Amino acid sequence: MHQIELETQNEELKRVKLALEESRDRYENLYEFAPVGYFSFTRVGRIVEANMTGAALLGVPRAILINRGFGSFVAPENLDRWERHLVSVLQSEVSFGGDYEKQSCELPLRRADGSTLHARLESVRLDPPAGSGAVPVIHTVLSDIAERKRAE
Repeated sequence: MHQIELETQNEELKRVKLALEESRDRYENLYEFAPVGYFSFTRVGRIVEANMTGAALLGVPRAILINRGFGSFVAPENLDRWERHLVSVLQSEVSFGGDYEKQSCELPLRRADGSTLHARLESVRLDPPAGSGAVPVIHTVLSDIAERKRAE
């Protein structure tokens, strides 16, 4: 009887593990191949994480992006706008439902090949759990708005 119960539990664990792996794979595909770039920044604008689309939009391999300052993709004449955006995100208030205010900014960015990417950044601050000792992270969605700019 005990052996049958253990085998049943083992089969259930295998099913749950497979379901979790499938869920993780779906999330990973959604994240990596989304039609927008996803970035996570430190409070000073260093890239902590980027999806494949984000790396492709900037024309840089993802491995090279990590720990690089996002400001290096911003034209010097727009660095102050980028820095104001970061400050605005870090100073954003938590709304009634516990959600953070989304901060938006449009910036021309310089790709690795020297071409310009007209981008819209939508960012939120994510605070770590209290007492964890971790610092806030800024999550940003980067969209290519070149078509809209051409139409304007």
